[in-house]
Amino acid sequence: MRKAILLIFWGLLIVFLDFRLNEFDVLMDPLGYVITTVGFNFFANNIQPARTAQIISILLAGLVIPEMFVDPNATYTTLGLWNFYFLGVTILSIVLAYYIFLLLIELADQMNRSDLKRRTEKTMKAYLVIMFFIALLNTFSINVSHLLGFIIILAIAGLITQIVFLVLIFKFRTIDETDHQQISMEG
Repeated sequence: MRKAILLIFWGLLIVFLDFRLNEFDVLMDPLGYVITTVGFNFFANNIQPARTAQIISILLAGLVIPEMFVDPNATYTTLGLWNFYFLGVTILSIVLAYYIFLLLIELADQMNRSDLKRRTEKTMKAYLVIMFFIALLNTFSINVSHLLGFIIILAIAGLITQIVFLVLIFKFRTIDETDHQQISMEG
């Protein structure tokens, strides 16, 4: 289980980091999503949210291929199909995070880790609200330029929320392997 959690963590970290050389994404997002898919495979037979997350991760691996060559930050200010593309990828990424949270909640619940379950539920609520507002704001960013202060605060909140999400996933790597064997026998 530790390996699966670490695969999910490293895959999402690759997606989170954006290192570009001449518009080319060196840390390729499709690779990150493929790595997360391999991590979800470990849980897919016993935990439903992992199966759904695995499917969404595969979809995202294919959908984000254009982002390797096109900087989303450079094209977001122009009108056109790119806006719809990036909005779709953003929404699908939020849905993926939702299923990852459900997976983590399920793992914490099955291992009788109520402290970790509560922390995951709180983080999930904050993450989904903040990311929803960021997606909404990106959609209407051309019309709300007078709210620059709010946009900056929301961007910082989004960055912090993403980091907290990754740290939470990383925390699950410490769950004992014997706890997971109990899950496999019950499932």
